[in-house]
Amino acid sequence: AAVAVTVEEGPEEETAVLGDCNGDNVVDRQDRMYLARAIAGWEGYVLPGANVADFNKDGEVDRQDRMYLARAIAGWDGYDAIPALSK
Repeated sequence: AAVAVTVEEGPEEETAVLGDCNGDNVVDRQDRMYLARAIAGWEGYVLPGANVADFNKDGEVDRQDRMYLARAIAGWDGYDAIPALSK
């Protein structure tokens, strides 16, 4: 089931870095937690743009994208499409 994730729209979305869900210019475990909370609908957790977390490019930000980010951060083979990843 799709979950509505709050996304900011505007100039920030154009410069947002893939995987940088909390907007601190680093992709790390904090982004995984931030994305999980945004997907769960926690108040105040807003993604800086849909393009930062739609890893499978299906037009939705959901649990599959959270799983992709978690695996990329953990260093799983085949999950290396995040250029700014800080391991």
